[in-house]
Amino acid sequence: MAYTASSGVRTVKKAPPPIASEETSRLDIAEIKRTLSFLIWPMLLLAPPLLLSIQLPKFVLFGGGALIGLMLLVRSFKSPETLLAVALVYIPLARVFPAAIFPGVNGTNLLLMALLFFWVYHAFQRNTLIWRKVPGTTPMLIWALLSIFSGITVIFYIGLAYLISYVPLEFKAWIDIFLVYFAFVNLIADGGMARRVAVYMLVGSLIVLVFGVQEMLEKSGLDSLEKSRVLGPQMQPNDFGAFLVYVSSILVAIIAIKPFEVRRWMLLPWLATIAKVLLATFSRGAYLALGASVAAMTWFRGLRYVVLAILLLALIVSQFPQLVPSSLRDRMAQTTVQGTHSEQIDASSQTRLILWDAAIKMTVESPILGKGFKAFQYFKGRYTTVEVHESDTHNMFLFVSSQMGIPALIAFLAALACLFGFGYAVWRKAVDGFARSLGLAGIGMSAAVVVINMFGSRMVNIEVCAYVWIFLAVLGHLFAELKVPTARKVRVATEVTPDNTTEGEIATTGETTHSVRKGESRGPSGGVRK
Repeated sequence: MAYTASSGVRTVKKAPPPIASEETSRLDIAEIKRTLSFLIWPMLLLAPPLLLSIQLPKFVLFGGGALIGLMLLVRSFKSPETLLAVALVYIPLARVFPAAIFPGVNGTNLLLMALLFFWVYHAFQRNTLIWRKVPGTTPMLIWALLSIFSGITVIFYIGLAYLISYVPLEFKAWIDIFLVYFAFVNLIADGGMARRVAVYMLVGSLIVLVFGVQEMLEKSGLDSLEKSRVLGPQMQPNDFGAFLVYVSSILVAIIAIKPFEVRRWMLLPWLATIAKVLLATFSRGAYLALGASVAAMTWFRGLRYVVLAILLLALIVSQFPQLVPSSLRDRMAQTTVQGTHSEQIDASSQTRLILWDAAIKMTVESPILGKGFKAFQYFKGRYTTVEVHESDTHNMFLFVSSQMGIPALIAFLAALACLFGFGYAVWRKAVDGFARSLGLAGIGMSAAVVVINMFGSRMVNIEVCAYVWIFLAVLGHLFAELKVPTARKVRVATEVTPDNTTEGEIATTGETTHSVRKGESRGPSGGVRK
Protein backbone atom coordinates (compact mmCIF):
# COMPACT_ATOMS: atom_id res chain seq x y z
CA MET A 1 0.00 0.00 0.00
CA ALA A 2 1.66 3.24 -1.15
CA TYR A 3 1.32 6.60 0.49
CA THR A 4 2.07 10.08 -0.73
CA ALA A 5 3.58 12.91 1.25
CA SER A 6 0.11 14.27 1.94
CA SER A 7 -0.87 11.11 3.83
CA GLY A 8 1.56 11.76 6.63
CA VAL A 9 4.58 9.74 5.45
CA ARG A 10 7.75 11.72 4.83
CA THR A 11 9.35 11.51 1.38
CA VAL A 12 12.65 9.67 1.21
CA LYS A 13 15.02 12.08 -0.54
CA LYS A 14 18.01 9.79 -0.88
CA ALA A 15 16.53 6.48 -1.85
CA PRO A 16 17.60 3.74 -4.22
CA PRO A 17 15.98 3.55 -7.68
CA PRO A 18 12.43 2.19 -7.92
CA ILE A 19 12.41 -1.49 -7.08
CA ALA A 20 10.83 -4.17 -9.16
CA SER A 21 7.30 -5.39 -9.00
CA GLU A 22 5.14 -7.48 -11.27
CA GLU A 23 4.06 -4.31 -13.01
CA THR A 24 7.51 -2.78 -13.57
CA SER A 25 9.08 -6.08 -14.59
CA ARG A 26 6.54 -6.74 -17.33
CA LEU A 27 7.60 -5.95 -20.89
CA ASP A 28 4.09 -4.67 -21.69
CA ILE A 29 3.60 -5.55 -25.37
CA ALA A 30 0.56 -3.25 -25.60
CA GLU A 31 2.71 -0.23 -24.71
CA ILE A 32 5.32 -1.26 -27.27
CA LYS A 33 2.62 -1.46 -29.95
CA ARG A 34 1.30 2.01 -29.05
CA THR A 35 4.78 3.49 -29.26
CA LEU A 36 5.71 1.75 -32.51
CA SER A 37 2.42 2.84 -34.07
CA PHE A 38 3.56 6.44 -33.68
CA LEU A 39 6.87 5.67 -35.41
CA ILE A 40 4.91 4.90 -38.57
CA TRP A 41 4.52 8.65 -39.20
CA PRO A 42 8.21 9.62 -39.26
CA MET A 43 8.98 6.47 -41.22
CA LEU A 44 6.47 7.50 -43.89
CA LEU A 45 8.40 10.73 -44.17
CA LEU A 46 11.74 8.94 -44.42
CA ALA A 47 10.63 6.09 -46.68
CA PRO A 48 10.81 7.91 -50.08
CA PRO A 49 14.47 8.99 -49.75
CA LEU A 50 15.39 5.81 -47.89
CA LEU A 51 13.80 3.15 -50.08
CA LEU A 52 13.05 4.88 -53.36
CA SER A 53 15.82 7.53 -53.53
CA ILE A 54 13.14 10.17 -54.05
CA GLN A 55 13.93 13.56 -52.55
CA LEU A 56 10.78 15.18 -51.18
CA PRO A 57 10.30 18.95 -51.48
CA LYS A 58 11.56 20.91 -48.50
CA PHE A 59 8.12 22.20 -47.58
CA VAL A 60 6.89 18.58 -47.35
CA LEU A 61 9.86 17.51 -45.23
CA PHE A 62 9.79 20.48 -42.87
CA GLY A 63 6.01 20.69 -42.76
CA GLY A 64 5.64 16.99 -42.06
CA GLY A 65 8.47 17.14 -39.54
CA ALA A 66 6.83 20.05 -37.71
CA LEU A 67 3.50 18.22 -37.53
CA ILE A 68 5.14 15.03 -36.26
CA GLY A 69 7.12 17.07 -33.76
CA LEU A 70 3.94 18.66 -32.44
CA MET A 71 2.28 15.25 -32.08
CA LEU A 72 5.38 13.98 -30.28
CA LEU A 73 5.36 16.97 -27.96
CA VAL A 74 1.77 16.32 -26.92
CA ARG A 75 2.41 12.61 -26.28
CA SER A 76 5.57 13.33 -24.30
CA PHE A 77 3.70 15.31 -21.65
CA LYS A 78 1.91 12.10 -20.74
CA SER A 79 4.88 9.75 -21.03
CA PRO A 80 8.44 10.21 -22.38
CA GLU A 81 8.52 6.72 -23.88
CA THR A 82 7.64 7.74 -27.44
CA LEU A 83 10.25 10.50 -27.28
CA LEU A 84 12.90 7.96 -26.27
CA ALA A 85 11.88 5.68 -29.14
CA VAL A 86 12.08 8.54 -31.65
CA ALA A 87 15.51 9.50 -30.31
CA LEU A 88 16.74 5.93 -30.75
CA VAL A 89 15.56 5.90 -34.35
CA TYR A 90 16.88 9.35 -35.24
CA ILE A 91 20.30 9.51 -33.56
CA PRO A 92 22.03 6.90 -35.82
CA LEU A 93 20.52 8.65 -38.87
CA ALA A 94 21.46 12.19 -37.84
CA ARG A 95 24.19 12.56 -40.47
CA VAL A 96 21.91 11.42 -43.28
CA PHE A 97 18.92 13.49 -42.10
CA PRO A 98 20.42 16.50 -40.29
CA ALA A 99 17.12 18.43 -40.48
CA ALA A 100 19.00 21.75 -40.48
CA ILE A 101 16.45 24.53 -40.00
CA PHE A 102 18.70 27.45 -39.08
CA PRO A 103 22.42 27.63 -38.30
CA GLY A 104 22.81 25.81 -35.01
CA VAL A 105 19.22 24.52 -35.08
CA ASN A 106 18.91 20.99 -36.41
CA GLY A 107 17.21 17.72 -35.62
CA THR A 108 19.82 16.61 -33.08
CA ASN A 109 19.69 19.87 -31.14
CA LEU A 110 15.90 19.94 -31.09
CA LEU A 111 15.80 16.35 -29.88
CA LEU A 112 18.30 17.10 -27.13
CA MET A 113 16.28 20.11 -26.00
CA ALA A 114 13.16 17.95 -25.84
CA LEU A 115 14.95 15.24 -23.85
CA LEU A 116 16.29 17.77 -21.33
CA PHE A 117 12.95 19.55 -20.97
CA PHE A 118 10.95 16.39 -20.37
CA TRP A 119 13.64 15.09 -18.05
CA VAL A 120 12.91 18.01 -15.72
CA TYR A 121 9.17 18.00 -16.39
CA HIS A 122 8.64 14.32 -15.57
CA ALA A 123 10.87 14.56 -12.51
CA PHE A 124 8.38 17.06 -11.09
CA GLN A 125 5.40 15.04 -12.30
CA ARG A 126 6.69 11.89 -10.59
CA ASN A 127 7.67 13.87 -7.48
CA THR A 128 11.20 12.49 -7.76
CA LEU A 129 14.65 14.01 -7.71
CA ILE A 130 15.83 15.52 -11.01
CA TRP A 131 19.09 13.59 -10.58
CA ARG A 132 18.32 9.96 -9.83
CA LYS A 133 21.19 7.86 -8.55
CA VAL A 134 20.67 4.91 -10.84
CA PRO A 135 23.62 2.48 -10.78
CA GLY A 136 26.23 3.60 -13.28
CA THR A 137 25.54 7.32 -13.11
CA THR A 138 28.47 8.10 -10.79
CA PRO A 139 31.27 6.65 -12.98
CA MET A 140 29.61 8.19 -16.04
CA LEU A 141 29.50 11.59 -14.32
CA ILE A 142 33.20 11.36 -13.43
CA TRP A 143 34.02 10.26 -16.99
CA ALA A 144 31.96 13.14 -18.38
CA LEU A 145 33.57 15.80 -16.17
CA LEU A 146 37.15 14.65 -16.73
CA SER A 147 36.72 14.35 -20.49
CA ILE A 148 34.90 17.67 -20.87
CA PHE A 149 37.64 19.35 -18.82
CA SER A 150 39.93 18.63 -21.77
CA GLY A 151 38.23 21.56 -23.45
CA ILE A 152 39.87 23.80 -20.87
CA THR A 153 43.21 21.97 -21.12
CA VAL A 154 43.42 22.58 -24.87
CA ILE A 155 43.05 26.32 -24.26
CA PHE A 156 46.25 26.34 -22.21
CA TYR A 157 48.22 24.22 -24.67
CA ILE A 158 47.01 25.71 -27.97
CA GLY A 159 44.65 28.60 -27.30
CA LEU A 160 40.98 29.54 -27.10
CA ALA A 161 40.86 30.22 -30.83
CA TYR A 162 41.55 26.54 -31.56
CA LEU A 163 38.60 25.40 -29.46
CA ILE A 164 36.06 27.92 -30.78
CA SER A 165 37.26 28.07 -34.38
CA TYR A 166 38.56 24.61 -35.30
CA VAL A 167 36.80 22.05 -33.11
CA PRO A 168 33.66 23.71 -31.67
CA LEU A 169 31.22 21.30 -33.31
CA GLU A 170 33.25 18.26 -32.29
CA PHE A 171 33.39 19.49 -28.68
CA LYS A 172 29.66 20.17 -28.62
CA ALA A 173 28.99 16.72 -30.11
CA TRP A 174 31.17 15.19 -27.39
CA ILE A 175 29.06 16.84 -24.69
CA ASP A 176 25.88 15.65 -26.46
CA ILE A 177 26.88 12.03 -25.81
CA PHE A 178 26.67 12.53 -22.06
CA LEU A 179 23.50 14.61 -22.25
CA VAL A 180 21.78 11.75 -24.09
CA TYR A 181 22.91 9.21 -21.50
CA PHE A 182 21.80 11.24 -18.48
CA ALA A 183 18.50 12.16 -20.11
CA PHE A 184 17.74 8.52 -20.86
CA VAL A 185 18.78 7.19 -17.47
CA ASN A 186 16.52 9.72 -15.74
CA LEU A 187 13.56 9.48 -18.13
CA ILE A 188 13.38 5.68 -17.91
CA ALA A 189 10.78 5.27 -15.20
CA ASP A 190 11.30 1.65 -14.18
CA GLY A 191 12.51 -1.77 -15.23
CA GLY A 192 9.57 -2.31 -17.55
CA MET A 193 10.38 0.82 -19.54
CA ALA A 194 14.07 -0.14 -19.53
CA ARG A 195 13.17 -3.43 -21.22
CA ARG A 196 11.05 -1.62 -23.80
CA VAL A 197 13.87 0.82 -24.56
CA ALA A 198 16.00 -2.19 -25.50
CA VAL A 199 13.25 -3.21 -27.93
CA TYR A 200 13.26 0.27 -29.47
CA MET A 201 17.03 0.00 -29.86
CA LEU A 202 16.48 -3.10 -31.98
CA VAL A 203 13.88 -1.25 -34.07
CA GLY A 204 16.28 1.65 -34.61
CA SER A 205 19.10 -0.71 -35.58
CA LEU A 206 16.80 -2.45 -38.05
CA ILE A 207 16.15 0.84 -39.84
CA VAL A 208 19.89 1.51 -39.96
CA LEU A 209 20.40 -1.98 -41.37
CA VAL A 210 17.99 -1.18 -44.21
CA PHE A 211 20.31 1.68 -45.18
CA GLY A 212 23.24 -0.69 -45.18
CA VAL A 213 21.48 -3.31 -47.32
CA GLN A 214 20.43 -0.73 -49.88
CA GLU A 215 23.95 0.69 -50.13
CA MET A 216 25.48 -2.79 -50.31
CA LEU A 217 23.26 -3.68 -53.28
CA GLU A 218 24.11 -0.42 -55.03
CA LYS A 219 27.86 -0.98 -54.61
CA SER A 220 27.97 -4.68 -55.42
CA GLY A 221 30.20 -5.42 -58.42
CA LEU A 222 32.37 -2.31 -58.18
CA ASP A 223 35.97 -2.80 -59.29
CA SER A 224 37.84 -1.97 -56.08
CA LEU A 225 37.60 -2.70 -52.39
CA GLU A 226 37.52 0.95 -51.34
CA LYS A 227 34.67 1.73 -53.72
CA SER A 228 32.74 -1.32 -52.50
CA ARG A 229 32.91 -0.48 -48.78
CA VAL A 230 29.52 0.23 -47.23
CA LEU A 231 29.56 3.53 -45.35
CA GLY A 232 26.13 3.31 -43.73
CA PRO A 233 24.32 6.33 -42.28
CA GLN A 234 27.45 6.95 -40.18
CA MET A 235 29.19 7.84 -43.48
CA GLN A 236 32.29 5.85 -42.51
CA PRO A 237 32.71 2.07 -42.95
CA ASN A 238 34.56 1.40 -39.69
CA ASP A 239 32.05 3.45 -37.69
CA PHE A 240 29.18 1.64 -39.38
CA GLY A 241 30.83 -1.70 -38.65
CA ALA A 242 31.21 -0.74 -34.99
CA PHE A 243 27.53 0.21 -34.74
CA LEU A 244 26.43 -3.10 -36.26
CA VAL A 245 28.62 -5.09 -33.87
CA TYR A 246 27.36 -3.19 -30.83
CA VAL A 247 23.67 -3.80 -31.53
CA SER A 248 24.16 -7.35 -32.80
CA SER A 249 25.11 -8.31 -29.24
CA ILE A 250 21.46 -7.96 -28.22
CA LEU A 251 20.20 -10.26 -30.98
CA VAL A 252 22.88 -12.87 -30.34
CA ALA A 253 22.08 -12.83 -26.61
CA ILE A 254 18.34 -13.28 -27.19
CA ILE A 255 19.10 -16.42 -29.21
CA ALA A 256 21.87 -17.65 -26.91
CA ILE A 257 19.70 -17.51 -23.79
CA LYS A 258 17.61 -20.42 -25.15
CA PRO A 259 19.31 -21.58 -28.34
CA PHE A 260 17.12 -24.64 -28.78
CA GLU A 261 13.84 -22.72 -28.66
CA VAL A 262 12.57 -22.76 -32.24
CA ARG A 263 10.80 -19.40 -32.18
CA ARG A 264 14.11 -17.66 -31.47
CA TRP A 265 15.47 -19.02 -34.74
CA MET A 266 13.25 -16.45 -36.46
CA LEU A 267 15.95 -13.91 -35.58
CA LEU A 268 18.62 -15.81 -37.52
CA PRO A 269 17.82 -14.16 -40.91
CA TRP A 270 18.17 -10.78 -39.20
CA LEU A 271 21.56 -11.79 -37.81
CA ALA A 272 22.62 -13.22 -41.17
CA THR A 273 21.78 -9.90 -42.85
CA ILE A 274 23.85 -8.02 -40.28
CA ALA A 275 26.75 -10.38 -40.93
CA LYS A 276 26.44 -9.88 -44.69
CA VAL A 277 26.41 -6.09 -44.42
CA LEU A 278 29.23 -6.20 -41.88
CA LEU A 279 31.37 -8.10 -44.38
CA ALA A 280 30.68 -5.35 -46.92
CA THR A 281 32.18 -2.72 -44.59
CA PHE A 282 35.55 -4.49 -44.92
CA SER A 283 36.32 -3.42 -41.35
CA ARG A 284 38.86 -5.79 -39.82
CA GLY A 285 38.36 -4.31 -36.38
CA ALA A 286 34.62 -4.98 -36.63
CA TYR A 287 35.27 -8.60 -37.63
CA LEU A 288 37.46 -9.12 -34.58
CA ALA A 289 35.02 -7.31 -32.30
CA LEU A 290 32.13 -9.49 -33.45
CA GLY A 291 34.21 -12.57 -32.72
CA ALA A 292 35.09 -11.23 -29.27
CA SER A 293 31.46 -10.42 -28.51
CA VAL A 294 30.21 -13.87 -29.50
CA ALA A 295 33.11 -15.56 -27.69
CA ALA A 296 32.42 -13.63 -24.46
CA MET A 297 28.71 -14.44 -24.50
CA THR A 298 29.39 -18.08 -25.37
CA TRP A 299 31.90 -18.40 -22.54
CA PHE A 300 29.54 -17.02 -19.92
CA ARG A 301 26.62 -18.95 -21.37
CA GLY A 302 28.37 -22.19 -20.43
CA LEU A 303 31.39 -24.35 -21.20
CA ARG A 304 29.46 -26.82 -23.31
CA TYR A 305 28.43 -23.99 -25.64
CA VAL A 306 32.07 -22.94 -25.96
CA VAL A 307 33.09 -26.44 -26.95
CA LEU A 308 30.19 -26.72 -29.37
CA ALA A 309 30.99 -23.37 -31.00
CA ILE A 310 34.69 -24.21 -31.38
CA LEU A 311 33.92 -27.61 -32.89
CA LEU A 312 31.43 -26.15 -35.37
CA LEU A 313 33.82 -23.36 -36.38
CA ALA A 314 36.73 -25.77 -36.82
CA LEU A 315 34.55 -28.11 -38.87
CA ILE A 316 33.35 -25.34 -41.18
CA VAL A 317 36.80 -23.82 -41.76
CA SER A 318 38.59 -27.13 -42.28
CA GLN A 319 36.02 -29.07 -44.27
CA PHE A 320 34.15 -26.29 -46.05
CA PRO A 321 36.58 -23.38 -46.60
CA GLN A 322 34.46 -22.22 -49.50
CA LEU A 323 31.80 -21.20 -46.97
CA VAL A 324 34.12 -18.56 -45.54
CA PRO A 325 33.28 -15.41 -47.55
CA SER A 326 36.02 -14.41 -49.97
CA SER A 327 35.63 -10.77 -48.91
CA LEU A 328 36.58 -11.75 -45.36
CA ARG A 329 39.60 -13.77 -46.51
CA ASP A 330 40.78 -11.01 -48.82
CA ARG A 331 40.35 -8.23 -46.27
CA MET A 332 42.14 -10.08 -43.46
CA ALA A 333 44.92 -11.03 -45.89
CA GLN A 334 45.57 -7.32 -46.45
CA THR A 335 46.91 -7.02 -42.91
CA THR A 336 50.20 -8.29 -44.32
CA VAL A 337 51.57 -7.94 -47.84
CA GLN A 338 54.19 -10.10 -49.49
CA GLY A 339 57.42 -8.23 -49.98
CA THR A 340 60.47 -9.19 -52.00
CA HIS A 341 61.99 -11.33 -49.25
CA SER A 342 59.50 -11.28 -46.37
CA GLU A 343 56.00 -10.50 -45.28
CA GLN A 344 55.43 -6.87 -44.29
CA ILE A 345 52.61 -5.09 -42.51
CA ASP A 346 50.30 -3.22 -44.89
CA ALA A 347 50.37 0.60 -45.07
CA SER A 348 47.23 1.05 -42.97
CA SER A 349 48.63 -1.03 -40.12
CA GLN A 350 52.02 0.70 -40.33
CA THR A 351 50.30 4.09 -40.01
CA ARG A 352 48.45 2.88 -36.92
CA LEU A 353 51.68 1.82 -35.24
CA ILE A 354 53.23 5.23 -35.90
CA LEU A 355 50.19 7.04 -34.52
CA TRP A 356 50.02 4.78 -31.47
CA ASP A 357 53.66 5.54 -30.70
CA ALA A 358 52.98 9.28 -30.97
CA ALA A 359 49.95 9.03 -28.68
CA ILE A 360 51.95 7.08 -26.09
CA LYS A 361 54.66 9.75 -26.10
CA MET A 362 52.03 12.46 -25.62
CA THR A 363 50.53 10.50 -22.72
CA VAL A 364 53.93 10.12 -21.03
CA GLU A 365 54.59 13.84 -21.43
CA SER A 366 51.18 14.92 -20.02
CA PRO A 367 49.82 11.97 -18.03
CA ILE A 368 47.36 13.82 -15.77
CA LEU A 369 45.39 16.11 -18.08
CA GLY A 370 46.64 15.16 -21.52
CA LYS A 371 47.15 17.74 -24.25
CA GLY A 372 43.50 18.79 -24.54
CA PHE A 373 40.46 17.98 -26.63
CA LYS A 374 41.32 17.05 -30.23
CA ALA A 375 44.90 18.22 -29.66
CA PHE A 376 46.44 15.08 -31.20
CA GLN A 377 45.89 16.33 -34.72
CA TYR A 378 47.70 19.55 -33.78
CA PHE A 379 50.71 18.05 -31.98
CA LYS A 380 51.19 14.72 -33.78
CA GLY A 381 53.96 16.07 -36.03
CA ARG A 382 56.20 16.55 -33.01
CA TYR A 383 55.99 12.89 -32.04
CA THR A 384 55.91 10.99 -35.36
CA THR A 385 59.08 9.73 -36.99
CA VAL A 386 57.61 10.07 -40.49
CA GLU A 387 54.89 12.28 -41.90
CA VAL A 388 51.38 10.81 -41.73
CA HIS A 389 48.16 12.34 -42.97
CA GLU A 390 45.88 10.64 -40.45
CA SER A 391 44.71 12.92 -37.64
CA ASP A 392 43.22 10.29 -35.32
CA THR A 393 45.02 8.01 -32.85
CA HIS A 394 43.21 4.92 -34.24
CA ASN A 395 42.87 3.69 -30.66
CA MET A 396 40.16 4.96 -28.33
CA PHE A 397 42.17 4.29 -25.19
CA LEU A 398 45.14 6.28 -26.50
CA PHE A 399 42.70 8.91 -27.79
CA VAL A 400 41.59 9.45 -24.18
CA SER A 401 44.96 9.15 -22.42
CA SER A 402 46.86 11.44 -24.81
CA GLN A 403 44.23 14.20 -24.92
CA MET A 404 42.34 13.86 -21.62
CA GLY A 405 44.82 12.17 -19.30
CA ILE A 406 45.15 8.84 -17.55
CA PRO A 407 42.53 9.66 -14.85
CA ALA A 408 39.99 10.18 -17.65
CA LEU A 409 41.05 6.86 -19.17
CA ILE A 410 40.47 5.13 -15.82
CA ALA A 411 37.00 6.71 -15.62
CA PHE A 412 36.23 5.54 -19.15
CA LEU A 413 37.30 2.01 -18.30
CA ALA A 414 35.21 2.16 -15.11
CA ALA A 415 32.13 3.03 -17.16
CA LEU A 416 32.81 0.08 -19.47
CA ALA A 417 33.34 -2.11 -16.40
CA CYS A 418 29.84 -1.11 -15.26
CA LEU A 419 28.48 -2.23 -18.62
CA PHE A 420 30.11 -5.62 -18.12
CA GLY A 421 29.41 -5.89 -14.39
CA PHE A 422 25.75 -4.93 -14.58
CA GLY A 423 25.35 -7.27 -17.53
CA TYR A 424 26.90 -10.16 -15.64
CA ALA A 425 24.77 -9.53 -12.52
CA VAL A 426 21.54 -9.24 -14.52
CA TRP A 427 22.43 -12.32 -16.56
CA ARG A 428 23.02 -14.35 -13.41
CA LYS A 429 20.23 -13.08 -11.16
CA ALA A 430 17.32 -11.68 -13.19
CA VAL A 431 14.13 -13.71 -13.01
CA ASP A 432 12.74 -13.17 -16.52
CA GLY A 433 14.36 -14.44 -19.68
CA PHE A 434 14.36 -11.14 -21.58
CA ALA A 435 16.21 -9.32 -18.79
CA ARG A 436 18.74 -12.16 -18.61
CA SER A 437 19.31 -11.91 -22.36
CA LEU A 438 19.94 -8.17 -21.99
CA GLY A 439 22.44 -8.92 -19.24
CA LEU A 440 24.25 -11.39 -21.50
CA ALA A 441 24.20 -8.75 -24.24
CA GLY A 442 25.94 -6.35 -21.87
CA ILE A 443 28.79 -8.85 -21.52
CA GLY A 444 29.09 -9.23 -25.29
CA MET A 445 28.77 -5.51 -25.99
CA SER A 446 31.50 -4.61 -23.49
CA ALA A 447 33.84 -7.14 -25.12
CA ALA A 448 33.06 -5.68 -28.55
CA VAL A 449 33.72 -2.13 -27.34
CA VAL A 450 37.11 -3.07 -25.92
CA VAL A 451 38.29 -4.97 -29.00
CA ILE A 452 37.10 -2.65 -31.75
CA ASN A 453 38.42 0.42 -29.96
CA MET A 454 41.89 -1.09 -29.92
CA PHE A 455 41.98 -0.37 -33.66
CA GLY A 456 40.00 2.87 -33.90
CA SER A 457 38.23 5.61 -31.99
CA ARG A 458 34.70 4.18 -32.16
CA MET A 459 33.29 5.87 -29.04
CA VAL A 460 33.64 9.47 -30.21
CA ASN A 461 30.68 10.09 -32.51
CA ILE A 462 27.17 10.03 -31.05
CA GLU A 463 25.82 8.26 -34.15
CA VAL A 464 28.09 5.32 -33.34
CA CYS A 465 28.33 5.07 -29.57
CA ALA A 466 24.99 6.43 -28.29
CA TYR A 467 23.47 2.96 -28.19
CA VAL A 468 26.27 1.70 -25.95
CA TRP A 469 25.71 4.34 -23.28
CA ILE A 470 21.92 4.08 -23.57
CA PHE A 471 22.25 0.35 -23.06
CA LEU A 472 24.29 1.08 -19.93
CA ALA A 473 21.31 3.14 -18.70
CA VAL A 474 19.01 0.17 -19.42
CA LEU A 475 21.25 -2.24 -17.52
CA GLY A 476 21.56 0.25 -14.66
CA HIS A 477 17.79 0.09 -14.12
CA LEU A 478 17.73 -3.70 -14.44
CA PHE A 479 20.61 -3.97 -11.99
CA ALA A 480 18.66 -1.80 -9.53
CA GLU A 481 15.82 -4.31 -9.69
CA LEU A 482 18.10 -6.98 -8.29
CA LYS A 483 18.02 -5.17 -4.95
CA VAL A 484 14.37 -6.10 -4.47
CA PRO A 485 14.80 -9.22 -2.31
CA THR A 486 17.11 -7.32 0.03
CA ALA A 487 15.32 -3.98 0.25
CA ARG A 488 16.78 -2.27 3.25
CA LYS A 489 14.60 -1.44 6.22
CA VAL A 490 15.43 2.11 7.13
CA ARG A 491 13.41 2.49 10.25
CA VAL A 492 10.95 0.70 12.48
CA ALA A 493 8.54 3.11 14.03
CA THR A 494 4.97 3.66 14.96
CA GLU A 495 3.17 6.39 13.06
CA VAL A 496 -0.45 7.45 13.04
CA THR A 497 -2.05 8.08 9.67
CA PRO A 498 -4.91 10.58 9.12
CA ASP A 499 -7.45 7.78 9.62
CA ASN A 500 -5.79 6.90 12.97
CA THR A 501 -4.47 3.62 11.59
CA THR A 502 -1.36 2.55 13.49
CA GLU A 503 1.57 1.83 11.15
CA GLY A 504 4.41 -0.54 11.98
CA GLU A 505 7.38 -1.48 9.87
CA ILE A 506 8.24 1.03 7.17
CA ALA A 507 10.75 0.20 4.42
CA THR A 508 12.11 2.10 1.49
CA THR A 509 10.91 1.26 -2.01
CA GLY A 510 12.61 3.87 -4.13
CA GLU A 511 11.00 7.25 -4.59
CA THR A 512 8.20 6.70 -2.05
CA THR A 513 7.69 4.73 1.14
CA HIS A 514 5.53 1.70 1.69
CA SER A 515 4.17 0.63 5.05
CA VAL A 516 2.91 -2.58 6.62
CA ARG A 517 0.12 -2.45 9.13
CA LYS A 518 0.32 -4.38 12.36
CA GLY A 519 -0.92 -7.90 11.92
CA GLU A 520 0.33 -8.04 8.32
CA SER A 521 3.56 -9.37 6.88
CA ARG A 522 5.52 -8.71 3.71
CA GLY A 523 5.58 -11.50 1.16
CA PRO A 524 8.62 -12.68 -0.81
CA SER A 525 7.96 -10.18 -3.64
CA GLY A 526 7.57 -7.25 -1.30
CA GLY A 527 3.78 -7.29 -1.34
CA VAL A 528 1.63 -7.03 1.76
CA ARG A 529 -0.41 -9.99 2.94
CA LYS A 530 -2.76 -10.48 5.90
